[in-house]
Amino acid sequence: WIPLIRSFSGNMRAILSLKVNMIIIKHTRQILCNVNIDKELVKRAINNLIWNSINHNEQGCKIFVKVAMAMNSEKQSCAIIEIADDGIGATDSQIDKINNAPHYMFCDESATDQRHGLGLLIVKQIVSSHSGTVIACHSPYGGFMVTFSLPLVVP
Repeated sequence: WIPLIRSFSGNMRAILSLKVNMIIIKHTRQILCNVNIDKELVKRAINNLIWNSINHNEQGCKIFVKVAMAMNSEKQSCAIIEIADDGIGATDSQIDKINNAPHYMFCDESATDQRHGLGLLIVKQIVSSHSGTVIACHSPYGGFMVTFSLPLVVP
């Protein structure tokens, strides 16, 4: 997982020049997580989430990436991927719409790109195609966080 996450962007220098620090939270104990995924699609989902943090935090932010293994609500083992930041975050109303609307697109006069939400919609579609789930919430670091889970393959 760590190589996949580290490879999210072809140009790390461009990221670092945008006042962004990326922190990969790594546990000392490695756990083998077998998942049946399309590597390029999952890489795109992670990339979209990281770029959302960059694009929505013009003053810069730290981005935290965490990969873990946990049980979902159906007691199924899953790989859990969290992308969080310490940026400006989102309102409770925006988070509710992101989590509950079939698609979430935000447009207003202040938006320079009238396609806010398209990246999250793509993430939801990618994760859904892998039988996973996506949850958006407030980050423990003070900004925004998206967590997605992918079911593990039982050997």
